[in-house]
Amino acid sequence: MIFKSSRIISLTFFAALILIPSLIVVLGSFKTDSEVYNKPLSLPENWNLDNYQRLIFISHCLTNFALVTQQLRQSLWWPLWCL
Repeated sequence: MIFKSSRIISLTFFAALILIPSLIVVLGSFKTDSEVYNKPLSLPENWNLDNYQRLIFISHCLTNFALVTQQLRQSLWWPLWCL
């Protein structure tokens, strides 16, 4: 019984150790830059998707994803083709 309760407590602790910073990052992605610097742990006042728009259209994320996928596919098939 003691082993089970200590296991539950330790798993809960480590889950919180991972989930709380992840939640802060996800919520921070909906904030403007000034909100992130002034109130880092609060909820966003205005939920804004400009950061995701900037990620997709300005940083060419989809192009980079396609290039990485193509290189990964080639590197996985090349050893099989050489056999």
